[in-house]
Amino acid sequence: MWRRLCPRSEMGCHITLQSGQVFSWRQIQGQWLGVVDRHVVALREVDADIEYSCLNEPEADTKLQNVLHSYFRLDDNLSELYHAWMEPEDKFSPAFRSLPGLRLIRQNPLECLFSFICSSNNNISRVTQMLDKLRAAHGDALGTYESVPLHAFPTLAQLRAIEEADLRTMGFGYRAQYIVKSAKILEDLGGDEYLAGLRQNPDAAHVQSALTQFSGVGRKVADCIALFSLDKLEAIPVDTHVWQIACRDFRAKAHKSLTPTVYAEVGKLYQDRFTPFAGWAHSVLFAAELAAFRPAKTSPSTKRKKAEVEPAPAKKAKRIRTRAQTA
Repeated sequence: MWRRLCPRSEMGCHITLQSGQVFSWRQIQGQWLGVVDRHVVALREVDADIEYSCLNEPEADTKLQNVLHSYFRLDDNLSELYHAWMEPEDKFSPAFRSLPGLRLIRQNPLECLFSFICSSNNNISRVTQMLDKLRAAHGDALGTYESVPLHAFPTLAQLRAIEEADLRTMGFGYRAQYIVKSAKILEDLGGDEYLAGLRQNPDAAHVQSALTQFSGVGRKVADCIALFSLDKLEAIPVDTHVWQIACRDFRAKAHKSLTPTVYAEVGKLYQDRFTPFAGWAHSVLFAAELAAFRPAKTSPSTKRKKAEVEPAPAKKAKRIRTRAQTA
């Protein structure tokens, strides 16, 4: 049973779900399959629309529609945001023009916190594999679809029951201790209610500071969590790509290292240019720097001309870095 979610002009599934802000979706036979809360959701692009279906609760209607409406932030008109970001026309406009449809996702804060604890110094493919293992081993089973077993993200109680040695056996390495320690910290702070309180807190600086008390969470990971799950749309996660954009396009002064002062200065450049949706705009500019999306910035005619005068380069494996990749 398929229902309309939004126009295709308001969301591109590939760029939204594969740009490094979420790790719970996969493309299977032309559809996107993922878990939102405890709903197994399929998305497909049909004509001018994005449609959705709930695979584990076929009769789900209004409730799931509201969940997805919040998850994909459909109250925000993306076409209007892109138009505002490209006014006035400047060096940033081509990136926005080349990557239409990137929606910012409002994730469950618990899942986002532990996902980005796993993401530092990592790439999207490996983070996705790690989190798939975590769900399969410790989350509730939600059924098998297209031969793919799907699970809910573990609850805090389920995370608290995990031994560090088990995570190391599953390939989490040094991140295993971060997960175990952070689960204990979150329990002591009040669990899901504590994270919900951070979402309601309007002070982005306070939220970033509060998140850094979790093991394995620095200011960059904290800003990822704040932006992708806690409604802090001014948060700017600064990594190598974001810093390079600031130096190249904002003409930021070059520094030898990304100190806290430089980190704040880089973030302010984006905030001054793109407020009040600076974090969202920055996510599009970040995605435009990723190898997986860079071909979209080159027109077919340009690529043909280049091919006529240059030999084809040797193929290399592409690794998409996560939002929390260190500078």
